[in-house]
Amino acid sequence: MKRKKNKGFNLIELLVVVAIIGILASVGVVAYSGYTASAKKGAAKSNHNSVKKWIQNELQKCNVGERTSMNGNLTCANRATEQTVVTAVIASLATNSDDMINPYGSADAVTSTANTGCVAGNDPIFEGTVYVSADATNNEIDIHTCIANPTGATGEEASEWEMSDSVSNAG
Repeated sequence: MKRKKNKGFNLIELLVVVAIIGILASVGVVAYSGYTASAKKGAAKSNHNSVKKWIQNELQKCNVGERTSMNGNLTCANRATEQTVVTAVIASLATNSDDMINPYGSADAVTSTANTGCVAGNDPIFEGTVYVSADATNNEIDIHTCIANPTGATGEEASEWEMSDSVSNAG
């Protein structure tokens, strides 16, 4: 009687393959979440810098003789107060802007709502939102963005979770 040769894999071989696939999948998930976190930070930084440069460029239009700027929301002759400029920025960029979205979710990408600051324990911290406010004392428009939620870990620096800039409104 001829013995029949089994074709296929035995149970041990299958268990080893499943274990290897599980290990590779767990490493991939951890790496993927790290990549997405750094991509969100990068997008928030990009939004911050875009808003800053956009405000500078739009205010420069007034300096070279244009009558309006900021998509027609700012009349150059009326830009004397910083709050007028902030209102025009928000009217131009805040509501469902095609130019930028908040990488962290549904919050507005740009707002003038007061920011309580990017400090561990503050609630809420709207990561990715660019806050634009008026600084009448220094004749500037302040731009502040929480690029990540601070963890409060020892040695963590503010530059890891926030960006701040100012744009002069002097004409």
